[in-house]
Amino acid sequence: MLRFLGLAVSAVIGGVCVVVLFVVVLLASFGAVLTGSGGPAGGGSVITGASASDTQIATSAQVLEERVYGLMSNEYSISHDPIMQSVYQFWVDSCGFNGVICDVAVSGNLQCVEFVTGAFYLSGMRLPYVGDAITFWPNYAHQPGWVRIATTNGYPQPGDMVIWQGGHFGHIAIVMEVEKPTSGHAGFVTVAQGNGQGNRWDAAHLQNPGNWYTMPLHQDGTLETWPGYQVLGYIRHQGA
Repeated sequence: MLRFLGLAVSAVIGGVCVVVLFVVVLLASFGAVLTGSGGPAGGGSVITGASASDTQIATSAQVLEERVYGLMSNEYSISHDPIMQSVYQFWVDSCGFNGVICDVAVSGNLQCVEFVTGAFYLSGMRLPYVGDAITFWPNYAHQPGWVRIATTNGYPQPGDMVIWQGGHFGHIAIVMEVEKPTSGHAGFVTVAQGNGQGNRWDAAHLQNPGNWYTMPLHQDGTLETWPGYQVLGYIRHQGA
């Protein structure tokens, strides 16, 4: 999942505003009904752009999650789907070369970082830094308009990026929903992701679209997640 670094990022043109507006309108009617094993891995140049609200980011991530499928949520189809067609073209422009999509965004090999860039694209925003998943944590420490929250320093909120340590490249996802823990009862965090096994569906339906991942959230901020992985914290957009 190592992303090709140093590729020039092209401007995304034609239909971007229409797609983003369509996503926002579509999600205005969404009612998110969110309900582990198999660890992920993450990899992914510098892209910048406009602002987006936490709600837009979270709901755009859900829109994309509903369109990826497979055991590791790394497959998709662009046939008869204008949203995925637009995201696909974004990946061609942002990480591809000579009009050919990069390997880490190809259906069947979609990586967690590219999923996140696609979700932010749908929200109308482009990230100021993109690299391997684990490198987001140090590289957003001093990014204007962004703040890091370690798991020991606070709970996440929808729209946050979640960073895992584990494997060679770590993992990254976007928070969709949070229920904070109460006295004697754990809460939960539900994320949208690519190239990670979710737990929304039972064993017979694991390859279905929309298999997001829910983790128990304890009062001390720790999260129960895949063996060999640990959530470092959250990266939150606060506006420039």
